[in-house]
Formats: sequence, C-alpha cells, structure tokens
Amino acid sequence: MIEGVTMVVEVDDAVAIYRQLAKYPKAKSGRICSEEAPGHLQVYSEWTQRDLDRGEQIKFARGHIIHLDVIVPTPAYEVLNEQWNKESPSGKYRAVIRKLKDKKGEEKQFLEIWSDTSKLHSIDILSVDRHGKIYEDEQFGCLEWSHSETHLLYVAERKVPKSKSYFDNKPDVGVSSDTSEIQKGDEFLYRDNWGEQLSEKCHPVLCVLDIEGGCVSLLENIPDHISPGQAIWCPDDLGVVCVGWWHDAPRLGLIYCPMRRSALFHIDLKTFTCSILGADDQSVRSPVFSPDKTKLIYLENECQGAHAQCSRLILCDWPTKGIVPVLEIVRHAPANEFQGVFTMKLDNKCWSLDSKRIVLNTQWRSKVELVVVSVETGAVTRLTDDPEVGCWRLFEVHNDLILAACSSVSQPDYLVIGHLPSNGSEKSIKWTRLDSEPTSIREILWTITPVNVPPERAHHKHSHLDYEYIFIEPFESVEGKPPLVVYNHGGPHSAFVADFQVYLAGLCCCGFALLLVNYRGSYGFGQDGIESLPGNIGSQDVLDVQSVVEEIRSSGRVNREKIFVIGGSHGGFISAHLIGQYPGFYKAAVARNPVINIASMIGVTDIPDWAFVECGLPFDRNSLPSLSGYDVMLKKSPIVNIDNIVTPVLLMIGGKDLRVPPSQGLQLKNAMEGRGKTVRMLWYPDCSHPLSEVAAEADAFVNIVRWFVQHMNI
Repeated sequence: MIEGVTMVVEVDDAVAIYRQLAKYPKAKSGRICSEEAPGHLQVYSEWTQRDLDRGEQIKFARGHIIHLDVIVPTPAYEVLNEQWNKESPSGKYRAVIRKLKDKKGEEKQFLEIWSDTSKLHSIDILSVDRHGKIYEDEQFGCLEWSHSETHLLYVAERKVPKSKSYFDNKPDVGVSSDTSEIQKGDEFLYRDNWGEQLSEKCHPVLCVLDIEGGCVSLLENIPDHISPGQAIWCPDDLGVVCVGWWHDAPRLGLIYCPMRRSALFHIDLKTFTCSILGADDQSVRSPVFSPDKTKLIYLENECQGAHAQCSRLILCDWPTKGIVPVLEIVRHAPANEFQGVFTMKLDNKCWSLDSKRIVLNTQWRSKVELVVVSVETGAVTRLTDDPEVGCWRLFEVHNDLILAACSSVSQPDYLVIGHLPSNGSEKSIKWTRLDSEPTSIREILWTITPVNVPPERAHHKHSHLDYEYIFIEPFESVEGKPPLVVYNHGGPHSAFVADFQVYLAGLCCCGFALLLVNYRGSYGFGQDGIESLPGNIGSQDVLDVQSVVEEIRSSGRVNREKIFVIGGSHGGFISAHLIGQYPGFYKAAVARNPVINIASMIGVTDIPDWAFVECGLPFDRNSLPSLSGYDVMLKKSPIVNIDNIVTPVLLMIGGKDLRVPPSQGLQLKNAMEGRGKTVRMLWYPDCSHPLSEVAAEADAFVNIVRWFVQHMNI
C-alpha cells in the first residue's frame, strides 16, 4: 500500500512511487483444470509483471486448490520463454511453444508436448522447414489440440523463397540442385504486411502437426489472397474453421481495427475444399464451437466506418450451416440497460454446459461487465453490477463455473469464481474471491458521473446522447486542493475503463487529481454514440472534455490555477487542440504519439482510412483526397492553432510507430521551436504506438510528473 498522499516535488519520490506500483501484477489468462473429485478444483492462472531491473515484462503462473469451501493458493513461479501453453481436451497433456536462442544467437522455436510427469516430445519446429516463425499474437495466432489429441493446429508465417544478389557467386548451401528455388534480385523486395505491431506478419498459413510422426502439413487450399488466423478444429476433426482477412490493396493496419474485410472459412479435410460460412462482405472474429458441437458463435461488424464499433453476435447452426443473428447492433440504450456488444474477442471457453448460453465481457459505458446471452432467445442478463469493481474480464467457463479477473481504479487484479445459475436465475450468481484479501490502494478515491449535453451542443441527428467521466482524487491531500490532470483517451472510439492502471494510480499517489472523459464517440455507449463523432473531431470531442474540465474547476474540488493535460494518439490530438483552442488555460501538456496534422498523416500512416472517416469524408482505396478534402483535414487538425499555443509541451514519440508516425510529433516540435515556444521531445527508438516497453513506460511516467511539477507555479 502507498503510504500517504503528498504533492511530489522530487524525481526520486516519483521513482519510488512508480517502482512500488509496478510490482502489482496483471492477470492475463486463467483456466479451471479438470475436476479430480466432486468439490475439488484446481485453478491455473498466468500473470505479467513489470521487472524494472531487467527492463522487461515477466510472466509467472499461480495456482489455487479449491476443496469444498477451502481455497489454498500455491506459490507463484516464473514462466520462461513460453509463447503458447495449451492443455489438451482431456487434461492429460500440455502443448508448449517455447522461444529460445541457440549458441549462435539465432532464434529457435520448439514445440513441446508434456504429460503430468515429463516432456514427451520436443520438436525444433523451424528446422522442419515448412514455414517461418509461429505466430504468438492474438490477432492471428492460435494453438489448438484436435479432439483426438493426436494433432495440433497453429498459425505461422509463410515460408519465403530464398533470395540473393545478382552479384553473389557464393555456392548455395542447403539448397537442392534446382536453382529455381533461389530468386536473384529479390533480397530487398518489399512484402506487404499488417501494419502497426504486426509488421512481421505478412502472409500467415495454417499448419497441422502430427504429434507422433513429428511432421507438419500446411492447409494450402485457402485462397492466396487471404490471411488466415484464429483457427479452430471442427467437431469431428475432419475440418478447420478460421477467420480469413482479404489482402485488399493497399493493405491497411489491422490491430485495433476489427472492421477489416474478413469472413469465416471452412476447410474440409476430407474433400480438401474451402468454403465461406456466412457473409463475405463483413468483418468477423472469434469463432467458438459449443460443447454439444452443434453451434458456432462469432462476432461480426461492418467492414467500413469507425475502427471500433458495436458488434453483432452471430450463430451458425453447424449441421445445416445456417446463419442466424443472436444479437443485433444496439443503437442507444439507457445507462442501466445493455449497451450492445463492445468487446474485441470472445473467450474460447465461453459456453454454458447445456450449449444454450454464452458468457462474455463487454464495455458497458465506463466499466467492463460480464453478461450472459441466450443464443436461443437473444436475452441478455447482466451478471455483474458491483459499484466497487470497475472491470470484469472473463477467462473461462468450465462446466458452468466462471473464472474471471476483477479490478478497479484503486484495486489491482484479483481472481473470482462463481457458478452460473440456471436459465432465468442468472442474477443470483455468487462470486468467491480466490485470494482472501486482494490488495487495494486506500489513498485513491474514484467516481463515475454522467453528463447531459446542453441543447446548444447536442448532435443534430443523435440529440439523445450523453456521456460520462471518471474522476480520481487522492483520499486526503495534505497540501490543500490537488492540481488536476486532464487525461484524454485515444481512438477516438476507445474508452476509459475504471480498471487499475499504473499511470493513473501513480499520478494520484503523486498528489494529482485526474479527470478521464468518455466523450461522445467513445466505445461502449451504443452505436449512435460511435457514429456521432466522425466529421466532428476537433470540436465535439474537445468541447465535451473542456466543458467537464470547467465544471470540475468551478466545483472547488481541485486547484483551479493548476490544470494540466495529457493524451496519446487521438488523445494527444485532443490535448493539442485544448491548448490551442484555450490558450493559457493549461499549465503544461504532454502528448504521446499525437495526431497533429491529419492532412500530412494520410500518406505515412498504416490506417489512412482513419483520416477520411473521422473527418467525415468518403474513403476510397484507389484515390487521393481532393483539394477540398485536404482542406477539411487540415482545418480539423491541431496544427492550425499553433500560433495560439502558449502552454509548454512535452512530446513522447515512439520511433517505430506505424500508426501515428514520428513525423507528426516532429511537426509540432518544429512549429513550436520556430515560434520560440517551450517544447521538449523524448524519443523512444524501439517503441511502437503504445510506448509500452517497460523501460520507456517507466521513464515516461517520471518525466510526466517532472514536467508537471516543473511548470506548477510558472
């Protein structure tokens, strides 16, 4: 627990606070192991934790043994070099993909099969020479046991033909006499990829390992213009279902964009045919079969418009292959009613035992809640509504036992388990904490408050919309009213959740109050809210934030003379607009990989469609914007207010950012320096868009506190 809350003025104090908060781990996954006897369970969970001394995220495992009402935790242990760890259906075996380096420093991947007592197989999977690296990401990757437990299904990079210079006359080692295998002059050939954080993912292939034989087969009957991923076995092991993304040119970034054109593909292993299930003009993800093997559930979106939207829940009747919508898009709903499906994925074990219901976590305004959905009637029941919990994340449903992780702004992750009641009685669910006293930070207070939009700011089409903000403050500030940090989220169609985040807790423990506004257009407030923002960025979002800031400033809860602003990506865009549209209001600003000039960004970002959509312009892959289109983009950009900016700005830039490339931050830096304004830039050369590497994240936190304190009394 952090002791006391006083205003941090020394760098060493900020370092100490961050070091203490960084020790809190985050639950990443969990499973309920097969029951050994009635009333006896084992729970296995994996967690990540920042190791500041090693400069990396470490992964460790924990266990809980549950016998009747007695819960016994087992010691945690570090998990090294594992990319995948998957239990077989019977629970007898475990498949592990492990990444290691050999004596030459070259990266290797080993696929291991373990029993309860020993390692049964270890295969140097890359030496099989059938494909490139196995995918470990959540976008494409999978590791799936066949029901017979004789084969494993996974995704890897397609093998690239060897190439050499026209001037290379060295003999080719390890290549057959057929010189056509080597392509001269292609060693610098550009390969289309899937963009930000997926730049090494160019053309995935589905692979099947015969465990006993040790041989790998490629499922090559998928069309060549499709990137397959998220694959699962069909109920009879005689087929595979996967998501396939079209290679539409130019290929656009995929991460954080669950609206790229894709479809469900069925590969029949008997006939070696490939067919599409359902629509081929939408965007789909997360296929999951029911326990009785008769139903396939998945998520679907339009493949255009805002990058994050309300999703449909779709059911495929497997025997007939008929497609039925279970949940449609929710346009708008009161705050206490279901807001729609707002989740990036379904858990691969989300079904009730009777195959009639699924459980999912979904953004519900400024929280994430668990809901249970009847796939027969479409009825939605909220399983969670605890005012002290801001975020519930589902890990598994096993024989109607639900394993989930909980957190709040002031409480790091902890695990709970509950038994799913019968249909119609779901609200009676009782939750049991697996750790008797989860850690909480008592010095932090938080509230969620709705905001009604006045008529003069109401959207012309969606006048019924409201929004929310999360206000975080020190329990007791020994130095009077705390300074306020206005924290803006990116997207713009993401949202703040009332979960535990080291930066938020850290700033509060340093003595700051924080304001997090889920402006209209944020994720989890119905589809009308999403659609209200495109065409209105730089105005609707900025005004939604500023109006709440002024309300909080006038309430007497904060020091009205000490207000700061921070944001990343589109949050940096809003922050830059705020200091340009309200000169002198903010004492200092921090912008992390900010969007500064939309007109200049479209030629270098991996998501040029974002610029068109959010500016309210039609997007066409085959054309450049018109002069009037460029004019709209420029006028909506913060750079147009550069002459009004008097607030000192700290820029934090990731050198490998493909989403909002470094040139955006550099434009603001150059423009401010040329006008004699105060600006400082931190450059993190190995970071992509999130700036989430451990060393960079820690450095950035301390520099944020230092920047705000430095300009506190100026």
